Order: sequence, then C-alpha cells, then structure tokens
Amino acid sequence: MNNFSVLALLVFMLGATLQARPVVVKSPDGRIETTINTDKQLTWSVVSQGVTVLEASPLSMTFDNGVVAGKNMQGVKSRIRSVNQVLTPVVAVKNDRILDHYNEAEISSRDGYSVVFRCYNDGVAYRFITRFAKPVRVMDEEVRLVFSGDHATWFPEEESMFSHNERVYLDVKLSDISNDRMCSLPMMVRIADGPKVLISEADLEDYPGLWLRGGSTAHTLQGLLSQAALETRLSGDRDVRILRHANYLAETKGTRSFPWRYLIIAHADKQLIESEMTFKLASPCALKETSWIKPGKVAWDWWNALNLYGVDFKAGVNTATYKHYIDFAAKYGIPYIILDEGWYDLKDLMKVVPEVDMEELVRYSREKNVGLVLWTTWKALDDKMEEAMTQFEKWGIRGIKVDFMKSDDQWMVNFYYRT
Repeated sequence: MNNFSVLALLVFMLGATLQARPVVVKSPDGRIETTINTDKQLTWSVVSQGVTVLEASPLSMTFDNGVVAGKNMQGVKSRIRSVNQVLTPVVAVKNDRILDHYNEAEISSRDGYSVVFRCYNDGVAYRFITRFAKPVRVMDEEVRLVFSGDHATWFPEEESMFSHNERVYLDVKLSDISNDRMCSLPMMVRIADGPKVLISEADLEDYPGLWLRGGSTAHTLQGLLSQAALETRLSGDRDVRILRHANYLAETKGTRSFPWRYLIIAHADKQLIESEMTFKLASPCALKETSWIKPGKVAWDWWNALNLYGVDFKAGVNTATYKHYIDFAAKYGIPYIILDEGWYDLKDLMKVVPEVDMEELVRYSREKNVGLVLWTTWKALDDKMEEAMTQFEKWGIRGIKVDFMKSDDQWMVNFYYRT
C-alpha cells in the first residue's frame, strides 16, 4: 500500500470516527443534558441534575420516497446554536411575556432531512424537518422513550382512538403498560428519586396527533399514530367513524417541519404549572389582526343543566332562559354567555329551534353589553362552514364552541386549521 493510500485510509477512518461522535447539548442553566448519537440508528438520551430521565431512545421516520430518516444517516453534519428571546402572546394565559431561552442542536443528513433537538431549563424537545422536492407519504414514525427503570406513571388510558380524550389518569407502573394498552396525551412518568416528566407534543399541523402505548422492551413507551382515513361513515349527527385506513400516516408537503415531541422535566410540582413549553415550541401566530380576540369569563348553561329556580317562566332552551343568563352576566360583569347544545336543529346548523328567538337574543345581549357564544358540533359547522360564518358575523356572535371531534387523524387535525 503506497503512502497516498495509507493517508486516504486514515482520513476516511477519522471522518467515520467524527461522524459517530455523540453530540451533546445542554440547557442554558446546565442542569439538563441531551446526548445524540447518529451511529447506524439516531438516538437521544436525557439526564437532569445527574438523574437519568431517558436512556438511548431511537427515533425515525419512514417515507415513501425510500428515505428512512434517523437510520444509517449519510453525510451527517451538526450545528449548535443558542437563542435567548422574549415572546409576547396574544392572550396572556400564564404570562404576558415568555422567556424563550434554549440551546439547540440540528443534526442534518445529505438525504434531505434534519432533526432538531432543543434543551430548555424546563425540558427537552425534538422534531424532524424535511427538504424533499416533491410531496411525500409518511409511512411510519418511530417514537420510542426508553426509561431507566420501572417508574410510576399517570396514564390516561384510552379504549380506542375514537375518543373525547376525557380520561381518568391511572396510577400504574411502566411494567403494567403492555403493548395493547394506549393513552392520549399528555401523560406523566414519575422518575424514582428524580423529576416528574410530562410527555406531549406541540406545533401539530397536517399530521396525526401522537398517542402512546407500551413498548416491546422493558420500561419503554412507544408512539401510536392514526393512519390516514380512506373510508368513513357518519353515525348520528356528529360521529364520523373510520371504516378503512390507508397504510400510511399522512400525505403532506415534502418540505416542512413535523410536530415537536417534548418532555417537561420538573423537580418540583410547581414547575409543571409554570412551564410554557407548548407555547415556546408553537409556530408564531399567523393572524395579522388579533384585536378582536378578547378572552373572558362565561355563564355556561350546560354547567347547571339549565336548572333555574324562582323564575316566572319554564327554564330550558328558550329565549326567556337565555335572557335570564344575559341579565345575570350583565349584573356580575361576566362578558359572555354560551348557548350550548339545543339552540339549533341538530340536522342543520342554519335552523334555529322555534323556542329560541335568536334575533331578539342578539338585540338584548347587545343592549346589555354581553357577548353571545354559540355551541356547535364540528360536523354541523363543517357542512355549512361559509354559510354559518356569514350568519354568525351578521348576528355579531362573539365566539364559537366547536365540539365532538373525537379523532386525531390527519384529516381532523386539518379541520382545526380550516375552521
């Protein structure tokens, strides 16, 4: 072997060694550390204040163009950056100014994708980004969370993926969660002698929502996502059940960012409430004009089942009852009332029931300076979207409560954006 061949071999070996070297990114305060390995299978592990939160956990996405992002990564490059900025939400739910301070590692492949990992002081997150020239089908996504032991959890178990997601959180061990048990998000893992870890997602768009189930190995949770719907059937006025699924999760743009998968890591319970992780990871507000968004308390008829006492009329879904609610709201400074289920014919959103004089309620609520919020099923609204929105604007309706979606597939997620 000549000297040139030996030198070329050494350069190749050095390059391979550098490519396989782990990338480490820490939170700004240095208490959380994420280690990313790209050798054959992309994995990430997380340590918080010396306690192992995640052991090496694989992640990947499979596309119909032949790319399996996260496996056998080619031409790997990494870029580290730090961001320290302040976000100002349109609606200040917890804070009117949110510190967005993180360190980030972007691991890119010459196959047209990258994976971004972020470390905040209150948790960690990752997402895939693709730069394919043509639209793709996402065939599968591997979300696997490998924990260090048989920790306790708060597990909101679901019976099927057709659900309201109104579940009881069960106190079960990771070992109790078999592969046939599943939950919606968020869920929590309580690390023994360590932090509480809340698992969820953010910036979900044009893609199915993430659920979790028991993994095939010990102390593991794995992702569960609904495949795209090919055939559906309407049951009643609101339930659209999927009869036949595709063999893929989503058809989507080739160049895009996929949802964040995140962990809030809390060594004190109050940190769970204080965290603004979902907002920090969300895309910026797409609305240019937001002055019309005015949150506030609401008098809700459904809360007390329309039971009114000591009145000179029969309580129920009728004009007199809603005038009484408007009077109550005006007296106590409550800016809105809701007309929940019953104000329209469930077969047609545009048909107000005879017992409700909507024009009079609109006039009376305006006189009393109380805004009206209307309830509707998602299906009724979707069937008459343009007509309904035009009418609601004409009436001066201040908000819409949309209900009974009961699905997390790509089509239903896109309904939120259409609305």
